[in-house]
Amino acid sequence: MTIQILLAALFLAAVLWLGFRAAPETEGAPVRRARIKEAAVFGLPPVPVFCAVLALGLILRFILGYNINGFEADISCFKAWAAYTHDYGFNNMYYRDFFLDYPPGYLYVLYIVEAFRRLFGVDQYAQSYTLMIKLAPILSDIACAAALWVLARKKLGEKSALLIAFAYLFCPAVIVNSSVWGQADSFCALLLLCTLLLLWYNHTPLAAFVYGFGILSKPQMLIFAPVLIFWVIRKKDWKNLVLGPIIALVTILLFSTPFIKNFDYLKLIEIYTGTIDYYNYYTINAYNVWALFGLNWAALPEHSSRRDA
Repeated sequence: MTIQILLAALFLAAVLWLGFRAAPETEGAPVRRARIKEAAVFGLPPVPVFCAVLALGLILRFILGYNINGFEADISCFKAWAAYTHDYGFNNMYYRDFFLDYPPGYLYVLYIVEAFRRLFGVDQYAQSYTLMIKLAPILSDIACAAALWVLARKKLGEKSALLIAFAYLFCPAVIVNSSVWGQADSFCALLLLCTLLLLWYNHTPLAAFVYGFGILSKPQMLIFAPVLIFWVIRKKDWKNLVLGPIIALVTILLFSTPFIKNFDYLKLIEIYTGTIDYYNYYTINAYNVWALFGLNWAALPEHSSRRDA
């Protein structure tokens, strides 16, 4: 853990140093915008430079994703769930006797991955299939970096935009999470970024739709609900303040219907509460403040007291 923290700290220091160097000088807004727009990167046109950085990030992820099995327990679960979506069908996924702690959203992704595996006859235990399982988070990383670059170059200029995309694309935590461990967080991060962009451009109903699917992909997406609600309130968009949650809820119900028998949507509450209650720890294998204090896999107080009893 110490080596990973040091590497992350060095990466952050390098990004901050480059950020200060890339920051435009203080001057009149029209002149600054003109200089930002015309700026080249290393004397080269900005678009080819960015494409090269993006390709490098993609190649690095493919190499790591293929050669490292990832977090074995989760990768095995993803492979099994992908197969079960075809073998048992969506409507039996939460009614069979096997472990499943993900809501329905990400199962659609796994279904597509398994469909391609069967189409091309890839062996379930092949390293190429492990890479396929990681493909959604890897491509989500690339899409997030591209979206950040497009936005940043309009506001900050070419050099700063490239730095921001580079910082995200080569952040050690992002790389490990997606291409090494094969987790679904990058896919959810892409959905969240899309939600924020749609809100920024005043497409609130579509943002609510995307966010609803995000909640259906991983419960942690609920954490960002207050931020999105505050954004709509700040804009005094009272109609969408009411309409947005309705659209998100309808999206959740719509995409969960194939997984629910007899329209028993109370099963969704059971799925989410079961997942939340199952992971009653401060943190699990995450690079955060709890891990710094040695609380990885440490039970929360109320649950540790129950175990001691």
